[in-house]
Amino acid sequence: MTPEHNNTTAEAQTPISPIKHIQNAIPIETTESTGRYPDVYEVFTPDTVKQVDHDYANFTFTTENDTKLRVAVLSGDIIRFRYTHERLFGRDFSYAIDPDFEANETEVTYHEEMDAYYIATTKLTCRIEKEGLTVTIVNESGQVLMEDAQTYRAISTLLNGLSEVRITHVAHPAEKYYGLGDKSSELNLRGQKKQNWNTDSFGYSAESDPLYRTIPFYFSLNNCVAYGIFFDTPHRSHFDFDSQDNSEVSFFAEGGEIDYYFINGPELTTVAERYTDLTGKAELPPLWALGFHQCRWSYYPESRVRSLAEEFRLRQIPCDAIYLDIDYMDGYRCFTWNDNHFPDPKSMISDLKADGFQTIVMIDPGLRVDDEYWVYASGVENEVYCQRTNGELMRGPVWPPECVFPDYTRPDVRAWWGKLYKELYVEQGVSGFWNDMNEPAVFKVQRATFPDEVLHDYEGELSNHAKAHNIYGLQMSRATAEGLRQLKPHKRPFLLARATFSGGQRFAALWTGDNIASWEHLHIANRQCQRMSISGFSFVGTDIGGFAGVPTGELMVRWMQMGIFHPFYRIHSMGNNVDGASETNKDDIETAERVNRLDQEPWAFGAEYEAHMKAAIELRYQLLPYLYTTFWQHSTKGTPMIRSLVFYDQQDTETHTREREFLFGDHLLIAPTDQAMTPEGLIVEEKEAIDEELETQLEELDERDDKTEHVLQSTLEAEEQIEDSLPDNPDLIKEQIIYLPRGDWYDFNDYEFYAGQQELIYPVALERIPIFVKAGAILPLYPVQQYVGEIEIETLQLQVYYGEGEYESVIYTDAGEGYAYQEGDSRLATFRMKGETAQLSIQQQLEGTFDAEFKTYELSIIGLPFAQAVCRVDGKEVAVQVDEGKLVVEVMVGFGELVIEEG
Repeated sequence: MTPEHNNTTAEAQTPISPIKHIQNAIPIETTESTGRYPDVYEVFTPDTVKQVDHDYANFTFTTENDTKLRVAVLSGDIIRFRYTHERLFGRDFSYAIDPDFEANETEVTYHEEMDAYYIATTKLTCRIEKEGLTVTIVNESGQVLMEDAQTYRAISTLLNGLSEVRITHVAHPAEKYYGLGDKSSELNLRGQKKQNWNTDSFGYSAESDPLYRTIPFYFSLNNCVAYGIFFDTPHRSHFDFDSQDNSEVSFFAEGGEIDYYFINGPELTTVAERYTDLTGKAELPPLWALGFHQCRWSYYPESRVRSLAEEFRLRQIPCDAIYLDIDYMDGYRCFTWNDNHFPDPKSMISDLKADGFQTIVMIDPGLRVDDEYWVYASGVENEVYCQRTNGELMRGPVWPPECVFPDYTRPDVRAWWGKLYKELYVEQGVSGFWNDMNEPAVFKVQRATFPDEVLHDYEGELSNHAKAHNIYGLQMSRATAEGLRQLKPHKRPFLLARATFSGGQRFAALWTGDNIASWEHLHIANRQCQRMSISGFSFVGTDIGGFAGVPTGELMVRWMQMGIFHPFYRIHSMGNNVDGASETNKDDIETAERVNRLDQEPWAFGAEYEAHMKAAIELRYQLLPYLYTTFWQHSTKGTPMIRSLVFYDQQDTETHTREREFLFGDHLLIAPTDQAMTPEGLIVEEKEAIDEELETQLEELDERDDKTEHVLQSTLEAEEQIEDSLPDNPDLIKEQIIYLPRGDWYDFNDYEFYAGQQELIYPVALERIPIFVKAGAILPLYPVQQYVGEIEIETLQLQVYYGEGEYESVIYTDAGEGYAYQEGDSRLATFRMKGETAQLSIQQQLEGTFDAEFKTYELSIIGLPFAQAVCRVDGKEVAVQVDEGKLVVEVMVGFGELVIEEG
């Protein structure tokens, strides 16, 4: 074994050839004849099975060398595998698994043959070899889904203890891999190596890894049949998807056990839904949280916040939430206000709410060390902070020069933390919270977080930060969400978080972190949100326009247009701050703000771009009933709200590598324009002005700002590369290629009809968003509002897209706030449409007791194959109108059947 294997950091990990279990330790490297070595290691692999214990759906296989494999059949489609080379398994505990998850009783058969044991459900057969405990899983059709290429292996060193546990599967020739959550690279993971270690990743790129979140869950698709693997380990984990072209996919962790779940499909979406059954479903948010949010680092003082709100209303640009970043605090002390900037926050928040704005403030885990600071003092009194092994508090710089950090793995600390929100949430009226820097981030040191030896309670089983790091952000979100629910039991909390772990969807929405204002990052944002959504986190969005750098007006418009179809919809920028991952010089920043504020509001780029961004936001508000219904489906079934094209039709191999197009809910196909289409964005005076501003910033940077300089320089270089690639006549760049999958589709913009499974050369003007509606869909639309609840909606618009055949659509409605919906105070309208050559019929079934404010539907029928029509509602003929090629009819909400016939 070579010396570098002794280092357990991510950079030093390299594949190790499998070695059979041996009794005597092996030296890491040779030395002089002292008889001592820098370290020695042992490799543990299973040999021959000597004993099998089982009770119906749970099996334990023990080998001669005491390696154990425990197999638990949780349902006909989910099987759990745990390995240990110790004599006993560790505590069966996971922060990721939903406490409400229950195994489903299922028919399980077991038998033994000469070389192997067989465990079978009605859907799967699992073969376990007697020699080496290798596993093969076959589906009911006889197709091999998963098979071990090598046996389980663990490596332990004398000085470091257990440093690696690994499983290696066969990577079949045509197999593709998706998922892993927060990764910025290509959607298909085949050929890539990835690791999970929550990392403050300011200015990340497509190649950056790891990023902010750990979601060790991936999908396999082979011969158009899918399954999933969830590797439930909090330790730093690694995934290798055949990067060496050796037909192997492996995953390993730097400690702990191998504990993974095999999740059957055969559909990709079914795998995603079963994964969220296991790890938990997101709660329905308050409806306002699905509106548009405006954020900046930072809005202060109070006069500027009020001016911002006034500007939105004067310009009639819808907005539901305004964010206050770290500068609202008194010296970065969480749960406090800067009295100079915000002398009366309660009155300001009340006035904003009266005008339709929810106020959201940031709270970080790093608490300032200051004996006069009430939160710090309370934490010291209650002994809530993380400690080093020598008993010292873990101290480190974040925004304050010295911080301490609560240990959220203790139930009493979570309860203490939740109560801290009382003044902001209950007494002052803050509507939501933003938990940032919770990887946890630490400034100044290259490691960017705690040392491994920092201690955590871990629910009563003391552990270190190497184990607790990846779940720290998840537990902060949990503590916050639980606290908010206790403080206001009848209000749905809104919480936004940065770092998290599998299962974190139960507590908070996410955004993709500190991105860059570039066309490359617009494309990255698209695939990041697709990947997060299929990995359990649908309530996700990006910093629209980019956090670092200065976007062009065209880039802002295109990002705003794509953001319509991300459930979390927020502009956020760093303003004149120069680094999102280090301390700031507040005086220099305030001076720069006075010279040039670098604003990124919808009106900051001129009237033409403002009009396009306003139209995008208005469309978002029109689509709210569809978005809310899609979120309800996600919260009840676990269905991803954003689905990569392969999740729509995995039988069509053309979809397997498409990245631009995605499905938003059941009926909408989106193909964002993620490259410069017109010269305004890159060639004329706007680009020159932006480049001049960026170059000025580069010249003013201190030598210590190498990281920020790299980010700004990358922005300039990316724009220059795009400019160089433009043809001599840039006015020709007004088209993009779009793939439409199977089915029939209508262009949302002009109702043009297209058959599926073809590529389109699609014209794209700045005001045109490539949106396609599936034939047979019924799409609900609200009128434009300036904020959720501004107007009483008396009529719900339904756009009906004719399709030949039978189709189903649903519309979910409730109060948009509170929990009465959990007691049945909601309404689900199910529409079954049948389209024929000379007739269209729609049947409606209503469930639930909720009395919606709208009492009528206005149906606009699009694409009817006949011009003259007679309409009957529940047997009675009603009047119809023709409006721009659409047939329009108004009916009462409670109708049972509507029939339109040629006549």
